[in-house]
Amino acid sequence: MSSDKISIKVDDDISNDLKDEINKIDENDIINDDSDIDINKPAYIDKPIIKVSPNGEYLVVYNPEDHSIVGWNVKDIEEGQLTKSDAPIKVNDSIDQISVSDDKKLAYTFYKKNEYLLKIIDINNNQKIKLSLNIELLSCPYHTFNLKDEFLLYDNWNTYDRYYHKKYKIIWIYSTQAKNYKWICKRIYKIPEYFELINMSKYDKLYLISNNSIYEWDLDAEKGTKIFYINDKEFKSHYSKRELKISSNEMFICLRIMDGFIIYSIESAIPIISLDMNNDNSLYKSVKYSKLLPSLLPLLSSKTLNPIMEYCWEKCLTRLGLKDENLQTLPSNFQTTDKYAFGILDGNVWKIKLEENISKINFSSQNSDVQVIEDSNDYFDEHLNINLFKSYMDEIRELFQKLSNSKSEYKRKLKQNDQNLVERIIITDKLLQVWKIKIIDNNKIMLRVFKKADISSKWKLTYTRITKFNVSDVRNIKLLEIKLFTDDDIILITTIGFLIYHFNENKKSMSLIYWNYLELTYPNVGTLNFEDPEFFGDFKALLKPYYTLQFNLPLLNYDSFKICDEWISYVKDNKGNLLKYGDKLLSFAIKEHKLDLIEEIYKKCISWFNEDLGNNWMFLSIITSTTPLLNKYYPEYILRYSLETTMIIDHPFYNNLDNRSVNINDPNINDPNNPWKLAPTYNQIFENGTNNPFLIQPPNENTNMFIDFKTSLFTMYKFLTGDPSALSNWTYLNNPPLVILIVLFSFLIVVYLMNLFIGLLNNAINKDYNRVSYLVQKAEILAEIELFYLLPHQRRWKEWFPEVIHYSAKINDVRKEVEKMMNQDEWNTNAFPELKDDLLKKLNIQQIPDK
Repeated sequence: MSSDKISIKVDDDISNDLKDEINKIDENDIINDDSDIDINKPAYIDKPIIKVSPNGEYLVVYNPEDHSIVGWNVKDIEEGQLTKSDAPIKVNDSIDQISVSDDKKLAYTFYKKNEYLLKIIDINNNQKIKLSLNIELLSCPYHTFNLKDEFLLYDNWNTYDRYYHKKYKIIWIYSTQAKNYKWICKRIYKIPEYFELINMSKYDKLYLISNNSIYEWDLDAEKGTKIFYINDKEFKSHYSKRELKISSNEMFICLRIMDGFIIYSIESAIPIISLDMNNDNSLYKSVKYSKLLPSLLPLLSSKTLNPIMEYCWEKCLTRLGLKDENLQTLPSNFQTTDKYAFGILDGNVWKIKLEENISKINFSSQNSDVQVIEDSNDYFDEHLNINLFKSYMDEIRELFQKLSNSKSEYKRKLKQNDQNLVERIIITDKLLQVWKIKIIDNNKIMLRVFKKADISSKWKLTYTRITKFNVSDVRNIKLLEIKLFTDDDIILITTIGFLIYHFNENKKSMSLIYWNYLELTYPNVGTLNFEDPEFFGDFKALLKPYYTLQFNLPLLNYDSFKICDEWISYVKDNKGNLLKYGDKLLSFAIKEHKLDLIEEIYKKCISWFNEDLGNNWMFLSIITSTTPLLNKYYPEYILRYSLETTMIIDHPFYNNLDNRSVNINDPNINDPNNPWKLAPTYNQIFENGTNNPFLIQPPNENTNMFIDFKTSLFTMYKFLTGDPSALSNWTYLNNPPLVILIVLFSFLIVVYLMNLFIGLLNNAINKDYNRVSYLVQKAEILAEIELFYLLPHQRRWKEWFPEVIHYSAKINDVRKEVEKMMNQDEWNTNAFPELKDDLLKKLNIQQIPDK
């Protein structure tokens, strides 16, 4: 970027801005000497570039007036003016981009003679550092340091040949741990041709854009995720790479596209909130969350950013005891980290602590044009708040660690009937809001919120919420630990589980945003021990998933849905929670045979997916993850899902095949199904031995008969009659699926026709009243059929196929048949004489002499 883009307006006077631009051009022609810089005094900075190291330990500032870079160690400075700087570094060129590591390694690029140049310096000793691949001349560079102090460099790598020029988008990752001031390249990545780099994160994440979609690529896991899709119409008419800005942390990815913000949840893998820069109320709600603020600050406009920084600057001056009127002006050109902001005022760099309680900021008072409007729904709070609880994992771990070590204390309180186990009152820091939590009827938890306008006014009941749990009458719910994280968010740990409630003051509503069943106690039933009304479980074992958790709250168990109906309603109606817990809720509904709940979940998944096909595809995984259960109990949903998503499933397969419309007049041979690819080719050999491979037989409508449904049916009919010529255009060696299909089709057709023939023959033979002839003929046909499939030596096995097949028959029927044959002169033949004599003796029939 150029220096005019990174300059900061000191005031809003247009004429002064113009004057500054003219002065800047004039000053750039003055040759400054190193003696002009006093190393004992902080460099005076007018319109600088500020860069902070990945872990916020070191800061550098580039001064475009004298082309110098100054650095400060900021790790041990809580806040205030930075005074002890390192020796300035003279660069003699206008810097385009800088990056710095925690151990004072500085990299910067500058534009000179139509080329970008990269220089790397060790600030500790002003020693130049080289790269192992000797990359100094760049075309479109971008670089940064990650949290592991590795150097990430992106650029277009150009390769030239005598006949062509090709450009590759390459990322080099260098190890900075080298003793000879030469960094070794550890890894190299090539970005696909149709992807454009948007940003590189210190968390080893790349953000790319391709085909209207924005992707995140994890360099460590070597895995990519599509985080957002921009519809084609909007993308072409409004967006470009320069208008895309991304900032991220471990939980969220904040994307700004012109005047729009998208907050993407890494855990849920969906965009959870969309904000509009022109809709102040939702945007101000987002910046009030201190854990989300560091990711949003780099993307905010000055209208939203200035009230935040003015508030933090005022609090900083108050803590430092500085009431000088000269310091009331807000510093400019802010660079932020997770906890601090760095700005410049009167040529000095200040470190300012970002306030955790941003909710105290009155945005409307800072700018008359800003109006905070009461939100008419709690969509923002419900979807964002539960994701932000991951920011409080340290406090949650401490709370459960304390609880796991306090089993004896709670047993003592239970014996003493301590009132705190059934009722608590929590007062917020402002002393203007009170939470009252009470157990009712041993199976309900009632929460009440009381508020007052100011200290002198009276308390007023704002909202009451009662949650019922489906527990047995002998269970007694007790309050163990309560923690108020914000004025609107409270955590309850009870003997039956862990709950988180969120209070929406604007809408006067309260939601149970997290609940997980825990059986910390169980009733003392069937014993004579009346001193202990309840038994306590093993707290350390039961609570271990909570006080050892890292980033996410534990997943819900089956009993969580069974015991609390209210939680079922919240999960199925909340977009983020349904995506997170929907598979478990749907499994629960199937196993419990709750047909209405199954139908609701199914409809919501399909509905939310249809709202945004490009970004809400994860909702389909809720249904597919429970396919085995649905197939077992309710298979009709499998058919229904298949019918409703047929085109969705076919779509990516369609793209992979490149199945575009085929025109025989278009000689495009990139598509293997194009007739020009299937047409025969000929090589002409001239008398001098040269080969001309460019002769080709033009294709016609019969070259590829599968481009039309009607001709494809006719092709299969021809194949059925023994003409496979339509399939011979494809090489069988390169198309094994085609070979398999031909074999299967022919085999199945032969089996089908033979069975059809046997069935028809069977019906014809059954019309014959001569049962013996029928059986003999049937046996002969079966033998011929079986012999047809066998090898020659197998056909001669008498054990398998004897020449005589014996059938059982009734004596009376046999006697009648023999007498009939004798009367018709069919008995006295030379066949089987011994068998006939033996049969007559058993039937007691006298042999009739030959006539």
